[in-house]
Amino acid sequence: MTVQRTAFLCAAIIALAAMVHLWVLHSGRATRRTQTTRLAIELDQLPMRLNGWRGRDMPLSENVVATAGFTTYLNREYVAADGRRVALYIAYYAHVMDRVPHGPTICLPYHGWQKKEEQVITLPTEAPGFDRLKVEKLLYERDFAQAAFFYWYAANGKQMVEQRHMYADSAWRRILGLFGPGGGYLVQVSVSAHIADSRQRAFESVEQFFRQNFDTIAKHFPQTDGSREAVDNAAQ
Repeated sequence: MTVQRTAFLCAAIIALAAMVHLWVLHSGRATRRTQTTRLAIELDQLPMRLNGWRGRDMPLSENVVATAGFTTYLNREYVAADGRRVALYIAYYAHVMDRVPHGPTICLPYHGWQKKEEQVITLPTEAPGFDRLKVEKLLYERDFAQAAFFYWYAANGKQMVEQRHMYADSAWRRILGLFGPGGGYLVQVSVSAHIADSRQRAFESVEQFFRQNFDTIAKHFPQTDGSREAVDNAAQ
């Protein structure tokens, strides 16, 4: 198929979707989803002690909370017995409409941090619904400071690696949502550590915490519903 023909077909599909959207809106039969997807366990119920790490809450400012637009969040520092420290941030969006989370790749550059390294790694997991994890391993720098990040996020129970996949999934949800409710959610998990003396040591701490505790964190995510399967099939 030529590039021109592919572009034409894409434009035709988009135009058709737009026509259907307008028809439903003007016919008065549009249904705007009001139901939300609930967490299986509230984030603040995550244990303060996790596999030898001891946590303490670090609330975000009201301005940050208002800007982020999440439904709920958890922001904690966890300290190991040997003094190593990591920051755990979880943001949860109870519905998918118009919600694309701003992770490190968006927020950090806005605050003057520059991305120096980026790699997608695979980690094992026993969390239901995920055979293995695709995690972004990131190194950021600002002035003389450096930070190591592991970043993971999912939409509607399906993990994402690239932001464009998130937008595509949200688009499908928007179209399908015109014909009735069907829950969905977004969740992002970030584990980070400031690099004091050794970059390797910082990344080892982040990876250790992520490996040890992701399965416990995932127990808080919503249970898989039928709408996830519908979107997965539509996006293929």
